[in-house]
Amino acid sequence: MSERHWRKDDTESSMPFGNDWLTNIHEIILPEPISSWPQGVGWWALLILIGACGLRWAWLQYRHWKANAYRRAGIERLGQLREQIESGQTQCLAQLPELVRQVALCVYPRRRVVTLSGREWLDFLERSTDRSIPDILQNLAYCSEQQLREVGENQKQQLFDWIAYWIETHDAMYEADR
Repeated sequence: MSERHWRKDDTESSMPFGNDWLTNIHEIILPEPISSWPQGVGWWALLILIGACGLRWAWLQYRHWKANAYRRAGIERLGQLREQIESGQTQCLAQLPELVRQVALCVYPRRRVVTLSGREWLDFLERSTDRSIPDILQNLAYCSEQQLREVGENQKQQLFDWIAYWIETHDAMYEADR
């Protein structure tokens, strides 16, 4: 038998392959995929509202961060003084009450803070926080260098802890200023 060579233009090649019943079936045309963007006005309004709330929250966080810059600066200065004191420069202890006053001047009305001294100053500090003031803070600014050298490690630690706590948590406006 001779081999027959098939070509595309042969009549036999145009015959359907497989089941004759399936020749007239066409594939299903699917609709366009549903968009993930909201279609209704209400959804757009909700997205705008959520965006506005997010911007408002970010703005308030920024203002809070900016308003507390004096606290961060005070804690940084306290850390510097602590390093100096721990390295043996005990005269830096006398700068701690000055640091507390500088921080107070950043947040409280100047006319209120500048006029305070002695017991009034300590009362002011006690009203602005919930911890009692260490006894050593009262006269620290007026101590001689010999007295500063005699301050114990426990007293220094108590002083550093109180000042750090006061800077971080003091009430920016207490009853008399509201």
